[in-house]
Amino acid sequence: MPKLDKNLKINSQTLRKNMTKEERHLWYDFLKSYPVQIKRQKVIGNYIVDFYCSNAKVAIELDGSQHYELEGKKKDIVRDNYLNELGIKVLRYSNFDINRNFIAACEEIDKVIKERLGELQEAKESKEAKEPESTKASECPHLSPLVTSSPKGGRQKVYFVGAGCGAADLITVRGMRLLKKADVIIYAGSLVNPELLLYAKKECEIFNSATMTLEEVMEVMVDRAKSDKNVVRLHTGEPSIYGAVREQMQILDDNNISYESCPGVSACFGAAASLNLEYTLPEVSQSLIITRLEGRTSVPKKESIESFASHNTSMAIYLSTGMLEELSKRLIDGGYSADTPAAIVYKATWPDEEKYVCTVETLPEIAKEHNIKNLAVVLVGDVISKSGYALSKLYSKDFETAFRQVK
Repeated sequence: MPKLDKNLKINSQTLRKNMTKEERHLWYDFLKSYPVQIKRQKVIGNYIVDFYCSNAKVAIELDGSQHYELEGKKKDIVRDNYLNELGIKVLRYSNFDINRNFIAACEEIDKVIKERLGELQEAKESKEAKEPESTKASECPHLSPLVTSSPKGGRQKVYFVGAGCGAADLITVRGMRLLKKADVIIYAGSLVNPELLLYAKKECEIFNSATMTLEEVMEVMVDRAKSDKNVVRLHTGEPSIYGAVREQMQILDDNNISYESCPGVSACFGAAASLNLEYTLPEVSQSLIITRLEGRTSVPKKESIESFASHNTSMAIYLSTGMLEELSKRLIDGGYSADTPAAIVYKATWPDEEKYVCTVETLPEIAKEHNIKNLAVVLVGDVISKSGYALSKLYSKDFETAFRQVK
């Protein structure tokens, strides 16, 4: 490889800080977490390429409008010829490709890199077969089979997976597949259905985070990820809702460990399914507020129960079952009438689920009568009565869509 130009190195750092919208989209949504290491704004000889996979010797270029003018095309031909002479394959995409055909572009990049890795590995093995044993220890870095490398310390990742709100078969297909290939599973034992652990392979390490502190969880997570193992952090419901995932992700960021999230079914949607509810009935409610009453964890003042209750829309209230007398009073103080329909759904979608329809005023009484103190979601709103709504315009015969004319 040609000697590095210091000025180009400085320019590449500047370009890295000022990536275009399309470059950032491709980098953060695909290339950064790609299983084989890819670098951005890489200096190669007299040029800076947008993205470069050294293991596969593939350069990825994103071309703005200037590249499609005559002078720009000429420069690109010279540049591509130079890179080709170094054995580098060049892939070029327009901003339009990234904005409108992102998945197709990612699929092509993935395909080309895998093909190149295979070709280079074959070339390496062929060369080794012809060499004397004494010379085989000396290898070119770009020919080594680095399929296990990663931009962040290893091929493997940490996956934050939503387990769903109860029933084991509510986990997504993606979540199930991640559990099957996991080397390590850290699950919220007090809330996650243990049947999901049956997906784990025999040699998988399993930790119950219910008995662990954040520091202990992260010690396991970081250690195993840096040991090149696939780690699944299995959260109840949907991790983005009261999942305490951001603090874990921050520690992974600090340790340069890749991660991604797999969504799950949250309790308010499991509860709606159990009651056959629609939260957004026309002319009754077109919004769903997901919130909680403050307890040991505070709630911002502008997000008080009273302020949300003033909207009289559909509401799902988590982590508040032990404070229903206070909740009932504050919902009424905020604007719901005492006879507004409400529901308590205990352990939504679990085999021992319980569900009770009542009113805002009778919430504490119903919970006390059935000894419900936790693990329940409270629903409030006129949609629970399943009445007084208008028909959807979407399927009306006099409503035109892109797929159907007025009839």
